[in-house]
Amino acid sequence: MNLLIFALRNLGRSRRRTIIQVTGIGLVTATMLIWGGINKGVEDLLEKTATDLDTGELQLHAPGYVQSPDLYKTMPYVDHWQKQFAKIGLNAAPRLYGFGLVGAGNQSAGVQIRGVDLNYEPTVTELNQIVREGSWFEAESANELVIGRTLARRLHLSPGDNVVVLAQAADGSSANGVFRIRGVLGPVNDDVDARAVYLTLPSFQNFFRLQAGVHEIALKRFDKSQELKAAANKTKTVTERLHPQIEVRTWRELKPVVAKMLDILSVSAKFIFAFIYLSLGGIIINIAFMTIYDRISEFGTMTALGMMPRQVLGLIMAEAAWLGLFTALLAWSIGIPGALLIQHYGLDLRIFYDQISMAGITIKPILFTRIGATEIFAPVVFMILSLNLFCFYPGLDAARMDPIKALNSR
Repeated sequence: MNLLIFALRNLGRSRRRTIIQVTGIGLVTATMLIWGGINKGVEDLLEKTATDLDTGELQLHAPGYVQSPDLYKTMPYVDHWQKQFAKIGLNAAPRLYGFGLVGAGNQSAGVQIRGVDLNYEPTVTELNQIVREGSWFEAESANELVIGRTLARRLHLSPGDNVVVLAQAADGSSANGVFRIRGVLGPVNDDVDARAVYLTLPSFQNFFRLQAGVHEIALKRFDKSQELKAAANKTKTVTERLHPQIEVRTWRELKPVVAKMLDILSVSAKFIFAFIYLSLGGIIINIAFMTIYDRISEFGTMTALGMMPRQVLGLIMAEAAWLGLFTALLAWSIGIPGALLIQHYGLDLRIFYDQISMAGITIKPILFTRIGATEIFAPVVFMILSLNLFCFYPGLDAARMDPIKALNSR
């Protein structure tokens, strides 16, 4: 007896019940596929915002600078280094940092002043692409600033306004000057939005009278498929030759809160999958029991005609396997196009939120999916395993059924 063919015929004889089961479980599985893709997309968006708009993927610093930022803790940097990093698949951008006070009218605010290299910064970050008002620096920009959006709102600043910047220069004298606001950035993160003031690297050096060295070198991989740890190890090998005391850190070490948030999102997704399918399992058990007791005389007849208990169990499990296959096809036919649609157009939540803030990072409320083999197969495999697992006990109960009692239950 071919149990698979027999099971398929049984499902065909109860088409309405089969369609209801497949549709209900399939819609849940398709929803989980789309949700898994959105969850992966949010993780990518958080990482992209943290790295491509601020830190880069790797950073180099002088010893102790991260723990205690100091204007004097610089490290040497020459163009020759750029070629060395390129050989291991990394773009590099030198940066300078200082602290000061920005005043406009009768208002002022403490800020972090950041010097960026106009040639190399766009190869590591996308700051030049997220200017909300005004524009990013040009090659001839001098005495101009690009500032964070929260800072601009607090001081009522717009492109074209003049501000006074005060700080202490590297030679111990007072550094002060009048700068024009060139641009205001869009949302990045709480720190950049509220405190960041950007200068070109030459303007920073002139303002702080700091002519040699940089505070930070931000790095970004050419190829994202290269593991971050592997890139960090290659970078350490290169920096040991260039300057042995340089400290190499990944963005996960520099932004542990964001890294932890991504880990929590990943783990929580697995718990949600398990919870939903365990809940679905209770429904499956109830449906299976109801189906078995509705067919009790049928099983009694088959047992009386010589079908072994293990064959009854095998028949029910074969029906579960067919249900799993039909459900998988339905879930894929709905879930994959739905996920690809959101991946292309995005899920716009701006009718509910102006922005979403997670772990200090501000992202636009337009979510995109990213689906790969894991997102496509994980919910379906989980569903099939759950379906077979939760049909086993009702099947075992049917296999143990006394055929005489089953036939007398008509």
